[in-house]
Amino acid sequence: MVVAPCGHFSLCHIFFGVVISVCKLVMWTTFVCSQMCTFAENISQSQRTTRPLLDIRKVFNTSRRQWVFKQTMSNVYTYTEASTPISFEQQCTFIKKIEISDTQFKFWLKMTLNGQKVEILMLGQFQQEDQNSPVSMRVADLSANETSPFEIMTLGYTRSGCSVFYITALEGDVKEERDDSHRRECQMYIRNDVSKLPDDQCKKFYKKNCKDKHYVIYKKSCESVK
Repeated sequence: MVVAPCGHFSLCHIFFGVVISVCKLVMWTTFVCSQMCTFAENISQSQRTTRPLLDIRKVFNTSRRQWVFKQTMSNVYTYTEASTPISFEQQCTFIKKIEISDTQFKFWLKMTLNGQKVEILMLGQFQQEDQNSPVSMRVADLSANETSPFEIMTLGYTRSGCSVFYITALEGDVKEERDDSHRRECQMYIRNDVSKLPDDQCKKFYKKNCKDKHYVIYKKSCESVK
């Protein structure tokens, strides 16, 4: 506690004048800080509301091919039920639209297995979780007359023809596997012209959010696959 030297009127007057000035300065500083915080919060909210929302339908609503450029899952599959195990290498994989609506996406999944062309009829059901546009779809294999979905594709990033999807395998209950850094299984898609390769932002997103191991599915000779 500070005791003012009030034995002299002018000294006491000066002392309390300084105290009042300091108090006003503190109040003004508090007010300014409060206004700055409110301003910053409004800017943050404005940025959040004006930031473009992801929409999985916009990615697939094209007549062009969507090439799988690379993925975190192995592209070599081994069939063990034969007397001699047989391995299949998947390459040149792309999605080709048949038809699309607000609720579903029917498409061909085309690829080569050990150099042989394969096409599979697929159906994606968009998942509308709130008022925003859908970012994920549950995928089923119609070629096998199987209506139950086997995976969920969730759009994580899309820009300049490069898109990254999180892949969640469905085995009874939803099973989402992440590594120690909480990174997920992913596929990177390139729209039509793969010669441009992924842009830097797309590669950065993939590196940050997807598992370390990756398998390049696309190669130059894939251009001839229709």
